[in-house]
Amino acid sequence: MKWISISESKTVLTMTRDVLVVDLRDDSERILSPVPAPSVLPVTMDDLDSVLEWLPADRTVAFCGASNFCIFKIITSPCMEGSAPLYVLEDEFRLAEAA
Repeated sequence: MKWISISESKTVLTMTRDVLVVDLRDDSERILSPVPAPSVLPVTMDDLDSVLEWLPADRTVAFCGASNFCIFKIITSPCMEGSAPLYVLEDEFRLAEAA
């Protein structure tokens, strides 16, 4: 798992066509996003475990709004072993939109 900034994420998103962004933010924070809507999967904490189970192992995934607890769940999930690159977006999306 690699932590990346918003600017780095834009590079990853343009270089890799099969990136899925898992948005773990609250509904009120999901209003702004520099990522095209079809690429973003809004997920609640309650659903994170089941989503991790069905994520394709060969697909790059970027997690947005992941708390330390979410990151722990992701990296300790047996489903994530041997997966394609996994990223955690460090910056808030709304900060990138304001720039």
